[in-house]
Amino acid sequence: MLKVKLIFFILLTMSLGFHVPSDVYAADGDVISTVEINENALGITLTNIDHFGHSVANIGDLDGDGINDLAVGAKRDDAGPGTDAGAVYILFMNVDGSVKSNTKIDHTTTNGEILGPTLRNDDRFGDSVANIGDLNGDGINDLAVGASNDDTKFDDSFGGKNWNTGAVHILFLNRDGTLAKDTEVINDFTTNGPELATGDAFGIGVANIGDLDGNGYDDLAVGAMKDNGGGSDRGAVHILFMDENGGLAKATEKIDHTTTNGPALANDYWFGGSVANIGDFDGNGVNDLAVGANLSPGGGSVATGAVYILFMDEDPGNGLAKATVMIDDTTTNGPTLSDDDRFGGSVANIGDLDDDGINDLAVGARGDDEGGAVSGAVHIFFMSADGSVDSTVEINSSTDNGPTLSAGDAFGTSLANIGDLNGDGINDLAVGASLDNGGGSDRGAVHIMYMVGTLPSTTTSSGGGGGKNNCDSNGFGNNNSLRVYQVTYNIKTYEVQVQAYSTCGSISTKMTTPMQQSILGLSLEQTLLDDKIVIYSGYLDESEEKFNISVQNKKQSFDETFYIHDKSIIKKYTGDTGYTSEQQGTALPTVTSEQITVVSEPSVTQIVQTIEESIPIEEQILDEPLETPKVQSIGYTLEPVAEEIKPQCGVGTKLVDGICKIIKTDEPKFCFLFWCW
Repeated sequence: MLKVKLIFFILLTMSLGFHVPSDVYAADGDVISTVEINENALGITLTNIDHFGHSVANIGDLDGDGINDLAVGAKRDDAGPGTDAGAVYILFMNVDGSVKSNTKIDHTTTNGEILGPTLRNDDRFGDSVANIGDLNGDGINDLAVGASNDDTKFDDSFGGKNWNTGAVHILFLNRDGTLAKDTEVINDFTTNGPELATGDAFGIGVANIGDLDGNGYDDLAVGAMKDNGGGSDRGAVHILFMDENGGLAKATEKIDHTTTNGPALANDYWFGGSVANIGDFDGNGVNDLAVGANLSPGGGSVATGAVYILFMDEDPGNGLAKATVMIDDTTTNGPTLSDDDRFGGSVANIGDLDDDGINDLAVGARGDDEGGAVSGAVHIFFMSADGSVDSTVEINSSTDNGPTLSAGDAFGTSLANIGDLNGDGINDLAVGASLDNGGGSDRGAVHIMYMVGTLPSTTTSSGGGGGKNNCDSNGFGNNNSLRVYQVTYNIKTYEVQVQAYSTCGSISTKMTTPMQQSILGLSLEQTLLDDKIVIYSGYLDESEEKFNISVQNKKQSFDETFYIHDKSIIKKYTGDTGYTSEQQGTALPTVTSEQITVVSEPSVTQIVQTIEESIPIEEQILDEPLETPKVQSIGYTLEPVAEEIKPQCGVGTKLVDGICKIIKTDEPKFCFLFWCW
């Protein structure tokens, strides 16, 4: 009888005889190794004062090789109209931090009749960059790129050099980094856009803040650090509610020193110079923000810098959910800073590095002098849910295994969480050093830092996905930090899929049958980012009559047995508390509706119905409409299970006549995560 084997992804432990590296006793926030990307990387051509690395973003696995790729801004690149128009490089990455290939986007970029950004001298396109998820529904992440010196006026006319209101360009990408459709621009002229003034520098910072208004498209927070509201250059952050075309679905809202529960600002703070989505710290179901103000005096006299923690409400125009918290050199357990450190010039959510259930932060201080004047530094903050700091680690030129820096490099100009590049279970960092000289002057570089952290204590699989890492509240309006949306079984392909979401760390998902068991693997096409539904999949032996699914995060677990009865299964879970469910079983021939009660396990009831009967859609989660099992967010789109799904074979199997067969080899194959040798 033909057998279809399970996909195995096993997290190996030291008990299996692995060599323990010399830095196994390193502390959370330490660095394992650093790789520098500069003009010597494959295909990158830089000239003096390009400022490559002024911005950097994780754009997910664009080319489908299982490795997250990067977008890097070079805001003073001279391509196109001339001086300082700016550019963005798409870097296709290798596991070792090297660059496989790259694509450059600037004023001259076209793809047939598709047009790239329209730029002028001194626009500084690439001042900021962010992954904004898949806006246009083609399954590929798109980009937002800031051009803080854009000179467009409210009537769409050219304000002249140094008008500098600013703009954000929306780039729709193909998998090779080329453009899929014409670039859109958001500026003072845009319908529902921000109200800007001369010199606001809108676009200096940009972040994907998730779907705030519940229309199925991720929204943006955009900094305007020289906004004059109430004074001079105090700064502001604009909240943009996006639609699928790169336009705005409703009126922009503004956060500044006048906002209820907002930041306390003074002249020349430059609030909004950087911005990051830090996840839901306070458990109200809305992602919170970290915003840099790198000219804040802090406890010094000038430009020491600060970062503000903003506890967001779903309607920030009415104020923030609770009082803003400021982090500077006066903060308990905070950073040690000096004048002109420019702390807060960049900020990134680095996930839960110490495994305490709270996301941690990285903050750049590009003016730090540890390795020489303006060599730069990055501060790692281990956070508490109230925005206070538990402890701080500084990374600079003196850090073991850290970057090699020179005076004037400005390491920390930009920051990005690039996910777990080397497969050790810990998120790694990309750090820009935009004034690195390279082979000339101020050409720029990006440092890839492989980080030390604490693995989730209850994770027993390659897991990933989901998880605001808030173990006290999940924003669902119930007491579950773990939500299983749907379990399906396809009678034609023998594939089992589990759709799950966690707000308390990574998810471990296991399928057990009378004959065998497996830790279910994530689809290789899906980006392992926080706050997303993830799909786990595996294949049964065709002779199996039942299977058990167990799902666990740091706090809670789900366990249920499913009976096949020669029929496909689609089981959805609904309810405000706990789990209630609707189950549909469909056979290949048409069958009459009936109810079958399993006597041997009375707790399990299966309702077998014809395929035509509708299945109630589960209730709205996190303000995202779920008309179908689809999430419009970073990285991928969930598709409903269909009868004609073609199996996607995993490690150790191949597709033969529509069925996954085990690959037989003469020698044993050893696999870890997505790699075998």
